[in-house]
Amino acid sequence: MAAPIERLDVPLPVVEEQVRTAAGCQAEQQHLLDPADPLFARLACKSDCCSTDADYPGFAAWLADRIAKNTGGQA
Repeated sequence: MAAPIERLDVPLPVVEEQVRTAAGCQAEQQHLLDPADPLFARLACKSDCCSTDADYPGFAAWLADRIAKNTGGQA
């Protein structure tokens, strides 16, 4: 016997969250399997080649604000 549709129906926000979660898991899995990732991890970053907070004044505060807004303060 088939289940009633009311029992199977899921609210759209729940489905959207499940899709985002699945997409995030798939992206992370692809990243973990990326054969070039260890090569990038071994690249040297000399202090004269890397940017600092002084190079982009206000960026750290802007980024923290964006993260807080995008995560609802749960970051």
